[in-house]
Amino acid sequence: MTRQSIALAFTMFAAAATTAACDDKQQAQHAQDEADKAKVKATEDTTKAKAEADKAQAKADEKKAELNADFMKTQADYRAAKDKDLIDIDRNIADMRANAATATGATKVEYDRLLADVTTRREVVRTNFGTMTTGTPATWDATKATIDKSIDDLKTAVRAAADKIKVKTAAAVTPPANPNKH
Repeated sequence: MTRQSIALAFTMFAAAATTAACDDKQQAQHAQDEADKAKVKATEDTTKAKAEADKAQAKADEKKAELNADFMKTQADYRAAKDKDLIDIDRNIADMRANAATATGATKVEYDRLLADVTTRREVVRTNFGTMTTGTPATWDATKATIDKSIDDLKTAVRAAADKIKVKTAAAVTPPANPNKH
């Protein structure tokens, strides 16, 4: 009977081990199924988050393009207004040069000095005007203020020179624009 008892015990142990193995296998399968579900959910969540981020980025890009277009229009309008001012100023400078060309002696020296100052200031305006192309919306107010000041300084120099050179023109007698107005 000992052999039978041993065989029976072995059979019971094998059955218990098989049942435990089946339970372990079921638990492992259940854990794998749960991990697969979590992985699918994580992938779906990631895809959804990426789609939302892409949508938000597209809106931001659209808004940025809109603001850039508005800035470009503001810049172009400003440039057109200042170009008109500069055309008038350049016409006045040309008139002064023509009048100064006939001067002689000390008068000629004084006119040349005044025109040199005006020419220098005109070059400053040209240089400052060039910074407009590299300006950004963040630097626009400072860029515009610099340009406005250099144009106002030029207008003041043109008026002073025109008074001495005896040229009366519209821009020469027009006061500089209010820098706070732009």
